[in-house]
Amino acid sequence: MATYNTVMFFIERMNQILAFVESVVNSIATIAAGNIGAAANYVEQSMARTIPVILSFLARLIGIGDIADPIRRVTTSITLIVINMS
Repeated sequence: MATYNTVMFFIERMNQILAFVESVVNSIATIAAGNIGAAANYVEQSMARTIPVILSFLARLIGIGDIADPIRRVTTSITLIVINMS
């Protein structure tokens, strides 16, 4: 069952995983070009893309379904509140 869940996770989340890989490659290229500010942005984007994927994988692995979307909505709401308070 765990193997099935793992395979299905990668099939369902292929676009997110590819976006993460692209972000990592872009950040490496930016660091190599010496543009540290843009590289920091790429690293931040990579981390933001990774969290939902990891949460979804763990949720699927232990059988509690797609928990990443509700968590993403909550964190987005909190981020917007904090930005508006600044």
